[in-house]
Amino acid sequence: MSTGPLPVAAAAPAGPDTTVVEQHDDQGRLAMRAEMKGGVLDGRLTQYGPGGKPTLDAGYHGGKLHGAVRMFDETGQLVQDANYKDGVQHGITRIYAQGRLLSEQHFATGQPHGEAVFYSDAGLPSCKMQFRAGQIEGEALFFSDGDVVRRARYRKGLLEGESIDYDREGTKVQSANYKANQLDGWLRRYWPNGKVMEEQQYRQGKPAGRPRRYNARGAKQEESHGASLMERLEKLVRGS
Repeated sequence: MSTGPLPVAAAAPAGPDTTVVEQHDDQGRLAMRAEMKGGVLDGRLTQYGPGGKPTLDAGYHGGKLHGAVRMFDETGQLVQDANYKDGVQHGITRIYAQGRLLSEQHFATGQPHGEAVFYSDAGLPSCKMQFRAGQIEGEALFFSDGDVVRRARYRKGLLEGESIDYDREGTKVQSANYKANQLDGWLRRYWPNGKVMEEQQYRQGKPAGRPRRYNARGAKQEESHGASLMERLEKLVRGS
């Protein structure tokens, strides 16, 4: 976020070293107010909409964004609350829509780094994940109305390791293993009592062998000529 040359409509000293620059629109309404030192932005820069409400309130130091930077919609509601350090995003950034918090995310030297939380329309977390140098890293949690419905692990932005899906009661319904974002290992579906319903092994994203099916007591079922549940799911995914 930066500004070009500031057309000076009014200027007044604001201190020993600070000059306040104001710009007005054709109707005489205040459109911008900026604090400057030595000819560069240093202090607060505020821009205003036609209704007189601020659309931007940003801190500068030595011509670079520094400190809190807030953006507003035409009604004056906050849409972004970010923090900068020496011209790059650093600290917590929060995004809003019509007063509702959509996300809050930590940044370091311009990249997502640390925890990020995204929220549903009801204001509950829909996803929590960790970032490292701009990429998802470690465990990510996905929610439905506050209940965890998926746990997944990431490495350098790609699915890596076990991913588990749950129903609304917290019962495991499916588990899968990934390597570099591809299915690699066992994909299993479960009965409500926790027993394996069906399992299929994968290697580098492709099925290896035939799926195995079990009844709710854990006994292996004999293969039939009909397509298995896993095979039917694969056909649906492929669109065949």
